[in-house]
Amino acid sequence: METNSTEHRPLYTHDCDKCLYLGSRRYECLSDARVGDVYSCVGTQNHVGPDESIIVRWKDKHEFYSSESYFVFYLKRYQEEEQSENIKKFLVPYLFGLEQGKERKLLLKEET
Repeated sequence: METNSTEHRPLYTHDCDKCLYLGSRRYECLSDARVGDVYSCVGTQNHVGPDESIIVRWKDKHEFYSSESYFVFYLKRYQEEEQSENIKKFLVPYLFGLEQGKERKLLLKEET
């Protein structure tokens, strides 16, 4: 299982052609180790709404609960010291996506 990469193609089929692939990231969800494809998406209703989101996909598109979105405005306010260890592990790919989005200048609003 490859761990972290921004250089290869996605591991899984994704269902939104508006999403931008940012790379893959290894992380833990509860007791399972996973590698998820990380995407940035904005302005579509394909996920949880039109707001800027980071999406992590860990299975192909037709499987139930195969991806999860997290709003960028929440990720920008993330405070590590306030989180449990499980939440910290779960958010690893989302924070990776936030970093990639900042580096690639994909985020719509800069932090204030």
